Amino acid sequence: IIRSNKNLLEMVNNLLEVYCYENGEKILNFTKLKIIDILEEVCQQLTPLAREKGLELSLNAENAGEIFLTGDRLELRRVFTNLIGNAIKFTQKGDVKIHLIPATEEDTFVTIVVEDTGIGISAEELPRIFERLYSGSPDSSNNGLGLYLSRRIIDAHGGTISVTSELERGSSFSVRLPASFR
Repeated sequence: IIRSNKNLLEMVNNLLEVYCYENGEKILNFTKLKIIDILEEVCQQLTPLAREKGLELSLNAENAGEIFLTGDRLELRRVFTNLIGNAIKFTQKGDVKIHLIPATEEDTFVTIVVEDTGIGISAEELPRIFERLYSGSPDSSNNGLGLYLSRRIIDAHGGTISVTSELERGSSFSVRLPASFR
């Protein structure tokens, strides 16, 4: 009952957030932040869940201390909690890896890749995966709001989110956000 209530509350909160984004009523609090701090926080929060499933959760972020973004900390945390949480949820064995790739002079976007060795997403589903209320295959335990909301948040930050996947081999979600240079 408690788990069902928590799931219902999360779904209602997500619906409210979607409503705010769609109606232009969402006010973001943009500040300069280190994306590594958010990723470390989310990984620390989700590591027990990964361990419980026997999965390895790793964050690969060389030179990450100097990677800055201008963004809404809570909303970006929501995106990465969703992406990493989904990776853990849909992976039965293997690992979930997060890669933080710094911006360069040629490419002024920071890239965060969340990859897993999970069940994957069929080629037919990939074009619709970020649509509102698209939950995937009938046996999926997904309400179709998390990825849609993630895309709305990343769009509001001037970034992009994309996915590549292969059934039974895993998925790779890539988020690109504009870097803030000192």
